[in-house]
Amino acid sequence: MLLDGVLILIAIIGALVMWLRWNYGYWKKRGIPYVEPTIIFGNMKEVITGSTNIGVVSQKIYNQYPGEPAIGFFNMRQPVLQLKDLDLIKAVLVTEFSNFRENAMSITKQADPILGRNPFFLTGDEWKEARKTHTLNHTANKLKTLFKYIEEVKDDMVNYIKKNIGRKFEAQDFSGRFTTDVVSSCVFGVKTCSLAEEDSEFRKKSIEILQMGWKWSLFMISPSIFSILRIPLINKGIQDFFYNLVKDMVEMRKNNKLTRSDFLQNLINEKEHNFTMMEMTAQTMTFFIDGYATSATEMSFLLYMLAIYPDIQDRVRNEINNVEKLDFDTVHHLPYLDAVFNETLRLYPAGVVLSRLCNQDTTLKGGNKTFEFKKNDRIEIPVFALHRDPEHFPEPLKFKPERFLNNANHPALLTFGAGPRACFGSRFAKTQIKTGVAYLVKNFRILPGTEDRSMPTVNNSKTVLLSPDKEMSVKFENL
Repeated sequence: MLLDGVLILIAIIGALVMWLRWNYGYWKKRGIPYVEPTIIFGNMKEVITGSTNIGVVSQKIYNQYPGEPAIGFFNMRQPVLQLKDLDLIKAVLVTEFSNFRENAMSITKQADPILGRNPFFLTGDEWKEARKTHTLNHTANKLKTLFKYIEEVKDDMVNYIKKNIGRKFEAQDFSGRFTTDVVSSCVFGVKTCSLAEEDSEFRKKSIEILQMGWKWSLFMISPSIFSILRIPLINKGIQDFFYNLVKDMVEMRKNNKLTRSDFLQNLINEKEHNFTMMEMTAQTMTFFIDGYATSATEMSFLLYMLAIYPDIQDRVRNEINNVEKLDFDTVHHLPYLDAVFNETLRLYPAGVVLSRLCNQDTTLKGGNKTFEFKKNDRIEIPVFALHRDPEHFPEPLKFKPERFLNNANHPALLTFGAGPRACFGSRFAKTQIKTGVAYLVKNFRILPGTEDRSMPTVNNSKTVLLSPDKEMSVKFENL
């Protein structure tokens, strides 16, 4: 009996091992070079265990086969094709978009009523409609209307720093408070005072949005589990907070016949769609999450790079001082500030990888090879790795803004993606970040908060977005 039991156990373990390894010959059969996977984790052990940021793991895969236009790897048991060749990447994101139109990650509205309505996760006609709504609300004219609210927050920030000269600020926290105040005003019409009120309830809720912990790690690996088991990425308390906020603001405006030139008002005025309260909440939170979180990350690295490179900061200041007025138009016509912005986001992009699904069999050429993409093949575009590839950007670990002075549209720069699924909020992000930074540089000298002047490393995976491995602080002094 004991022997029979042992044999059965061995057979079960053997069958389990075979099942776990069953798909690991996928890329070999297709003649595509690949990184040898380990059982259970595939090539994603560091991501699954939370020890390393997915962008850094993606870069390790990228560096395995120099010169190859694409590399296969495994997300647990799922085969993924990482694209390295720029022609292949352009085809997937732009010219052949109709064959790769869906993100590889999605979540249903039943699982998460907020993110399930976010254009990033939507598919098909729902994505088209959501993209249309957000694109119409991110035109230059709409952003010009919102600029006065950015200026109000900018004034509050400058006055706050004048009262706190020499104080050390953690760069991400400081930037997050600025973008929270900007976006809450532009989206909801709410003045949140996150800088002055350090225990602001609104600021606390904003931080909680991205504190997904194990959820995000699991979602990156197996998003379908969340839809099947109806597990929300954003917890119920956060959903309720913003739902009630939107409901109260809409009712207050309607009951008192009030209007305001902001994103929420645009939704209220949209007669064609007649949005439900939950749809309004999801739409406003899409704008809020994109505008607050990613912009805060990007702004924090930009401030720190200016702090540790004082000569570059001085050059930005000279450019700003040579314009008569810092308004919406001039903020977008400061070539050197633009170059510094692009170089910062090259090194520290908010989105470190892009993912797509092939929705029908397609043949594409990359390098000197032809690739047969099969329906449901998962594709990865390794943004972080591309941005640090010396073939595209010589001396990639050096901070050299001048590389973008005459080439702002480098094909390997994918900070905001490319094609129809590119980030529609990029113009707003650039507007608030550049405005905030321009006025800080104009009024103060930005210094590092510690004696350390080294460039930040970003191996950890503490949050959904890139975050530095060690303290990244700044302080301000009068000019």
